[in-house]
Amino acid sequence: MRKFNLATLLIFMLACSVSFATDVDKAGVESAEFSSRAYKVLQEIEPDFSKLNPTQDVAEYNAQLRQIAEAEDFKEQAVKRPTLDFGNISFKQQAVNMVSILQTKLDCRNSTYETNYRTDLENSENEELADPYYSKLKTGNDVFNFTLDYNGGGDNVGNNSIRQSNRTVCIGHADRVKSLINGEAYKQVTGKDLYIGRVAYSCKKDVQQEEKYLAQLRANEALQNIMLGNELVRVKVVDHNRRDKRSAFSDLPIFSAVIMARELLSTAKIKAKEFWHVDGGYHIFTKIKGNRIQNIQNIISKYKDAHKNDITRLMAEKDINELEAFKELAQRLVDAQ
Repeated sequence: MRKFNLATLLIFMLACSVSFATDVDKAGVESAEFSSRAYKVLQEIEPDFSKLNPTQDVAEYNAQLRQIAEAEDFKEQAVKRPTLDFGNISFKQQAVNMVSILQTKLDCRNSTYETNYRTDLENSENEELADPYYSKLKTGNDVFNFTLDYNGGGDNVGNNSIRQSNRTVCIGHADRVKSLINGEAYKQVTGKDLYIGRVAYSCKKDVQQEEKYLAQLRANEALQNIMLGNELVRVKVVDHNRRDKRSAFSDLPIFSAVIMARELLSTAKIKAKEFWHVDGGYHIFTKIKGNRIQNIQNIISKYKDAHKNDITRLMAEKDINELEAFKELAQRLVDAQ
């Protein structure tokens, strides 16, 4: 009898373990399916930045470019380069302004107003090598030069460089990133040659450098906004002079994913390293398109888990399903920006 009971118990335990594993697998599949459907929801609610209005100073700046770009000799025009105030506006408005500026530059490119991709830009103090009408953006205590670094060819129609006027921080180019990784250019957190570029998100050769870099980034929200705006604008603009040439990543819901990630970072639901580094599970700015989509879906999954009580409440209050409740939360988040 005891042998029979033991055998029965073993069979029961095995059946339970198989059932548990099946339940876990099923939950994983359901979670992946939800994230895939929710990804399409984010695509639906992603703002159309081309239809949103820039601030007045940016509108006037763009109008000046359109006027002088029609002149016979651009270089003889009296170019006024006002410092555009990005310090007292929302992140969404910053993004709108940056898209508006770069889109205007692309629309105005012609034989009079020429911009170029210049590999030697990083070794020069002169933004006009690439863009004779580069912009100056003030946020926090910093002024950044915003340059269209594009020659009218290639796939990166929104290629741009953003670097601090006093060269403390440089964003947007990978040319000098090697020197950051091996430490040659990294003097101190606020040193002259601290470069923060898209590839430099993965400055993991030296753990101490990495921690200093991330600490600076966490402490400077204005810098974060400029960096994120830089990544967003490069995929949101269109070269109408090349049959509406777009970035291959233009359909990604970058803005919606970024603001979800910002909330998750602020509440420590994800780590800065997981978002900023190219190998992070929530990094959405580099590697192939499939990787970016997967990591956006990872952000969606984490955001859903963080707001499961809100989603459950909305489902009960409005008699809607889980995906509809998620969409309402996501729409509120986008609108609040």
